[in-house]
Amino acid sequence: MKYSRRYTVYQVSALLCRKWAEVADGARRRGRPIATSDAWIAATATLLDVPLLTHNASDFESEPGLNVISQT
Repeated sequence: MKYSRRYTVYQVSALLCRKWAEVADGARRRGRPIATSDAWIAATATLLDVPLLTHNASDFESEPGLNVISQT
């Protein structure tokens, strides 16, 4: 619990589920399927309009409109 106060937890909503489906389907249609977990991460960042900080930028490079921050 000590560190959990530093983070905001967002609940899954119908809107987030729709965004996840858009991300996953869009990636598949572009010929760049995305892992289920990465689609959730991308959908959440897109929906909340926040940058996505990752060491695996290549996992998200096909997602349009996603602001990916990475040092790789």
